[in-house]
Amino acid sequence: MREIKFRIRLQREDRIEVDYVTLDELLSRNGCYWSPVWKILSKDQYAGLKDKNGKEIYEGDIVKSVDGNSVIEWHNVGYRNCFFLTQSNIGLSQGVIKTLKLEVIGNIYKNPELLEAK
Repeated sequence: MREIKFRIRLQREDRIEVDYVTLDELLSRNGCYWSPVWKILSKDQYAGLKDKNGKEIYEGDIVKSVDGNSVIEWHNVGYRNCFFLTQSNIGLSQGVIKTLKLEVIGNIYKNPELLEAK
């Protein structure tokens, strides 16, 4: 079973930080994430997979492949839940990552310009 964890973007005043947390840490009311000082900007779920370089893949990541750049998105498709590559509508698996030589090159929050690059 894959580990359930998230990449969260937090804002405190004029500062934005990124943290990686487990589901239990995210839901904990004792954690700083429920503090009125912090505002959660996004929660991206870990896909349970790694790119060709061993980097963890999260929802919202931009990946480079032979077909261009795509975003990783979570979809509920009937009875199946799956991470997909947006441009090709291909379900994500370690075999797909290896075949397409996927590499995480950024994410939609920090690097939106990568989606315009061909």
